[in-house]
Amino acid sequence: MPTTRSAERGDIKKVLLSSHYTMRVNFIIFLFIFAFVSCATKVDEQTIFKDELICMSDDYTRTAISFDNTFTSSSDLGECIIKDSLIFSISRGEYLYHISNLYSDELVASLCKRGRATNELITTLPLSEFFEINGQTCANLFSFVENKLVLWNVDASLSENKDIYESIVNLENVHLNSLMSLWRLDDSHLLAYNSYQDPNRMTNNDTPQYVEYNIETGQVIREFDIFNNVRFPESSIPEMSLLSNVDCIKPDRKQIAFAMSYMPVLNIMDIDSGKVHSYILPDEKRLNLAIQRWCFADIVADDEFIYALYSGEELYKGDGTDIPKVLYVFDWNGNIKTHATLDDRFTLLHLENDVLFLTNPNGKIAEIKLSNLKFNDR
Repeated sequence: MPTTRSAERGDIKKVLLSSHYTMRVNFIIFLFIFAFVSCATKVDEQTIFKDELICMSDDYTRTAISFDNTFTSSSDLGECIIKDSLIFSISRGEYLYHISNLYSDELVASLCKRGRATNELITTLPLSEFFEINGQTCANLFSFVENKLVLWNVDASLSENKDIYESIVNLENVHLNSLMSLWRLDDSHLLAYNSYQDPNRMTNNDTPQYVEYNIETGQVIREFDIFNNVRFPESSIPEMSLLSNVDCIKPDRKQIAFAMSYMPVLNIMDIDSGKVHSYILPDEKRLNLAIQRWCFADIVADDEFIYALYSGEELYKGDGTDIPKVLYVFDWNGNIKTHATLDDRFTLLHLENDVLFLTNPNGKIAEIKLSNLKFNDR
């Protein structure tokens, strides 16, 4: 029978062996976690995008560009759109929109009275576009609070100085605050970007997608799955914001471009087939979400090119240097045509005929004539 001291030595040996085993297990777990976190910031793009990212060619023009004209506005340019030398800016007061002259800064009208009546709206999304119906300029308004899609006759409203709505319908399967942009495909069909994300993400319908609606009935016709439905890797960007983007439609209504707000990626979708091609800027090669960067701030397009404001800087810089100062021009095949450094910083783009207007919430407005943009093949 062992003595008490020998029994103690045996117990100590068991404790040391157990402790050594535990340390080895903990060390292995630590290595696994470290490797996972390290790899997580170097993202496999297949966890987000439908197809492999295409790295853009670095064969493009780099230039600095001066503005053809600059001026200021007293309008709220944080959420605005320009049409026919008029600025339509969202108002926080009695009316949803203030309309002012682009050049004189004179208030032209306040329209879209805010209210709860059948022919009124409590709130609205920022306008995505204007379009023509029977020679009249119109726009789609959408109130996510009441789920109202309104066809607004802009020309008639300005002419008569009162709100003239041609139709009001409700849309199917709309979550609060989910629709971000509205694009009219033809007289019967509307394409909307639905930004809704279910944190549990069990099906493709729980990630952002484009949805085609029947304009007359509000019924869903088709859904476009544009992202994978998996949980995303570790990132400094909140998961519910990671897929935020800005978009624009090609005038022929055959393609739509959406550029990522926090990733250096431009996506181009063929509306007929639903096929999406994703392109990453050539200086990036792979995604890296270890830091919060503001990438694409706004995009507009014509039949030939996509024009995009880009920052690439870390978010929330106190000195304002995260506000975009680069204008990219892409073709509809995802090729960079030019990279132009601007004289100042702006957050929104507007395309009127052959002129780009750039606006900033502080009231700055600048003009760039498209003919002054230099491309390497023209």
